[in-house]
Amino acid sequence: MKGLRLVRVVLTLVLGLSAVACSAPAPASPGGGASSAAQSGASGSAQQGVDNKVISIGMASILSGPSASASAISEAAKVYLDMVNRKGGVNGYTFKYVQRDTANQPAQAVAVAQQLLNEDKVFATIIEGTPGMQALVPIAPSLREPILAASLWRV
Repeated sequence: MKGLRLVRVVLTLVLGLSAVACSAPAPASPGGGASSAAQSGASGSAQQGVDNKVISIGMASILSGPSASASAISEAAKVYLDMVNRKGGVNGYTFKYVQRDTANQPAQAVAVAQQLLNEDKVFATIIEGTPGMQALVPIAPSLREPILAASLWRV
């Protein structure tokens, strides 16, 4: 039963990452020219965490402490991202991941999510563990990034 829940969690993350990749902004036109959006006068800046068709994904993982076995979720996501990258990515975009330890502690999960966003400049974050997810709920809108949550338990 626990194995089936893990499969469901990983499949949910896979679908979420695919949606993130498909919604990534179009790259600048070749030759350094302005994109059609820039030519039409639309203001815009480069999307954080997307650089040269590489999407940076943050992983707020449980790597230490009594719940460290939950790191299987992050490991499965990394294996999947590596497989997608080997096959050419999604719409030509590949993935890079930055992993940090939350130790399944709420305060550390919040600090890690903010570090991934502000210092590591990721496009989206995957967080595992119910305490960390619950701690992020009140501040999620201020993070201004997609957060994919994974837990083997009901939240």
